[in-house]
Amino acid sequence: MSIPNHYQLWAKTGEIEGEFHPLVYHMLDVASVALYLWDAALTGALQKELAQGFALSQTECRITLAFLAGLHDIGKASPGFQKKYPAGIPELKRAGFGFDERPGRTPAPHGAVSAWWLEGYLKSEFGVTPESAKNIARVLGGHHGIWVSASQVLTPALGRSDKGGESWEAARQNLTRELEAILSPPRRISLPDEIERKNSLLTLVSGLVSVADWIGSMSNFFPYRRNDIPASQYAEMALRQAEQALHELGWMGWTPKGETIRFDTAFNFSPRPLQKAAIAGSQKAQPPAMLILEAPTGIGKTEAALYMADIWLQGWGGRGLYIAMPTQATSNQMFSRVVRYLRQRYPSELVNVHLINGQARFNREMQALEMQSIADDERDKSQGQVAAMGWFLPRKRSLLAPFGVGTVDQSLMSVLQTRHFFVRLFGLGGKVVVFDEVHAYDTYMSVLFFRLLAWLRVIGASVIILTATLPATTRKQMVCAYLGVKDIELEEADFPRLTVVDKTIVETIPLPAPEEKPFRLEWIGNQAENILGCLKEKLGEGGCAAVICNRVDRAQEIYQAIRDAQLLDPQNLLLFHARFPFAWREAIEKRVLEMFSPQGERPQKAVVVATQVIEQSLDLDFDLIISDMAPADLILQRAGRLHRHRQNDALRPRPLRELSLVIASPTLEAGFPTFGADAFIYEKYILTKSWMCLKSRKEIRPITETRNIIEEVYGEPGALEGGLKEAWDKMVRDREREINLARNKLVGSPLDERLLESMNLGLEEDNPAIHQAFQAMTRLVEPGVEIICLHRVGEEIYLEPDGGGEAIRLEQAPKGETIEELLKRSVSIHHRGIVEYFRDREAPKGWKRLAALKHHLPVVFSDGVYRCEGTGYLLKINRESGVHILKEAE
Repeated sequence: MSIPNHYQLWAKTGEIEGEFHPLVYHMLDVASVALYLWDAALTGALQKELAQGFALSQTECRITLAFLAGLHDIGKASPGFQKKYPAGIPELKRAGFGFDERPGRTPAPHGAVSAWWLEGYLKSEFGVTPESAKNIARVLGGHHGIWVSASQVLTPALGRSDKGGESWEAARQNLTRELEAILSPPRRISLPDEIERKNSLLTLVSGLVSVADWIGSMSNFFPYRRNDIPASQYAEMALRQAEQALHELGWMGWTPKGETIRFDTAFNFSPRPLQKAAIAGSQKAQPPAMLILEAPTGIGKTEAALYMADIWLQGWGGRGLYIAMPTQATSNQMFSRVVRYLRQRYPSELVNVHLINGQARFNREMQALEMQSIADDERDKSQGQVAAMGWFLPRKRSLLAPFGVGTVDQSLMSVLQTRHFFVRLFGLGGKVVVFDEVHAYDTYMSVLFFRLLAWLRVIGASVIILTATLPATTRKQMVCAYLGVKDIELEEADFPRLTVVDKTIVETIPLPAPEEKPFRLEWIGNQAENILGCLKEKLGEGGCAAVICNRVDRAQEIYQAIRDAQLLDPQNLLLFHARFPFAWREAIEKRVLEMFSPQGERPQKAVVVATQVIEQSLDLDFDLIISDMAPADLILQRAGRLHRHRQNDALRPRPLRELSLVIASPTLEAGFPTFGADAFIYEKYILTKSWMCLKSRKEIRPITETRNIIEEVYGEPGALEGGLKEAWDKMVRDREREINLARNKLVGSPLDERLLESMNLGLEEDNPAIHQAFQAMTRLVEPGVEIICLHRVGEEIYLEPDGGGEAIRLEQAPKGETIEELLKRSVSIHHRGIVEYFRDREAPKGWKRLAALKHHLPVVFSDGVYRCEGTGYLLKINRESGVHILKEAE
């Protein structure tokens, strides 16, 4: 055929000289993927919502979205973009395209050219109102992660040399006509007047277009092709390739069929009265809806949430489930539970499930699921399969998978000013999102969480919140955030209770209380010898104890004292905290679960010294708990690990058959508690109020008293004086600062009339070394540095202190498995003096070119010691206790 001029324009080039893919074909690739994403990734409810938003039928909306997605790269038909492939310029010139030869000017991004051109095109050809045309155009132009701003489409940011002359304008018109002729979109597009609905629609469209572009750019499905066939003929090929791509990538597996199963079929046991009542209460809501389940630890909140979520998914056609846990350790354990549940629940379907946290790549169960991600034609269609499909592995994509378990941080990233935040929101749209242990969120995290709740409702996501200890003010804030209102009257009900929220009802339902399990409250001194003495006394006849410390260095100190005292078999003394290299911490976590989980084999006598890592969500059982003084809600949470598994009751030593929690009391000065370094972990006011609330108690009845204890600590303070007034004032100042920090990093709310105009800082997701102002922080922590712990043995550097593993050449760029092994030796350090020491140091040259390692620094220990010269500090490391931060004198 005679090749039209606009077929000469390229969209992407390959590594082989002269290899390129024409822009007209790429536009059809992306449009074709969008058609299949509508079918595979959007629930019926979301399809209906989008269609109503555009004032179209669902069939018309499907075509319109594909057409708009295909137009996203129309700005590549511009001289600035086409100049990026110098080898193609002569041919373009022969085809009549002109180029501005003046040197020095940086071309405008092609996304800005797309937004400029599409705004005019939508107004003139589709009769779109000026405001709606501007919004749709800037969303489409923002497919690289940040919406196009007003200034980017105006002179001088966008000049004549960016737009090109008549030949370029003709090419853009011809490209659009090709797409119109093939798709036949309805020639009317409008946006809703209601701000919230409009913002939701534009955000979901942003996510869909970006995902369609990512998939449509995969050359293994859409190979580079010369411009040798008409667009109409290529369109048929693109549709077949798009369907194949979505099948092989894992988009076409599990779908809700409207079929529910019995609770005892899903979990192999009958529901407890509380679970049964909560499930019945949840059915009063029509998704998108929110449930807040407040109930004691260990009564099966997780199983209740999974079952309630499944009923919603099946009954209302949801897209899947994401479970957001407070820590990596808790998400690891929950992942195993959810995989078991999915295998039992969907034995005949391909279920795509992902673990989503910073160390997921090293999780053995996740690795096994990745190995099962085989091509669809190799799978026995009569058999189900739980797998982790590889396309979804990058964390920016993982929330797109239908099922996921991870940290809450991954969901909070969807409301921070990062590139492609709207892809994460698109991934959560139409799903059920379960948040566990929400009481663990600090002020900064809570601000992010409330903004996330606001977005989840408008993108069609339902929410289930699980907690054992929740202040009334926080419950009210959650309901208001989800509904998008400033205030609301909430019914009260005794603990345990279920709050049910949708667009028509807000109801608080009392739940049947499980059997009360009171526990004794005992106090001892907070020195290591006090804790050691308590363990000697209490474990005289054996038993399994946990010592929960607020800080890593404190846990290391207590562990050392117990080890030196030879109180028990060293094999049954464990230290568990976050300052171990992952390769070592993984083995410790596994050992803890093997000993103290429901399926564990309990030793006759054992002690775990740990930080907060075991207080949240891990299903562990201990005969005795000794805890540092902590906020009252966390004391109750820690007590939830006492006598958790009834099958162990007969094994408990006689002195430990009554539940007992021992608190290491703070030091008193003039009758007022001091908390030392713990006041940097928790607010001094909350610690003091918790101590005042608990200090005279001999026993706590967790069901009867939880609500009163929480309100006494977190409720209105009343008249304050002295040190307590100072602590309150400081807490108020700190909270105001945290609120402002969080708000400065958030994307706008669904009610923001200028959402598309608001700034996107493009916050950094992976580099802990940059200034906090430019980090996408989901938690307010001190600046940190990521070190890789290596060891000098003789003249060589190794992965392990004994010379285990391969020798590491720092001057060489590592490859493949070596990179993975290096990352398994990483530790995050947040000590101010250590961070300052490493601030100006750079990764080895060979690491800088590797995305996985470029923000990590090697630290080579000699005989377990690394001196931070000139700082007075040194790092020590050993397998038993991890990384120590010490002063030289120590």
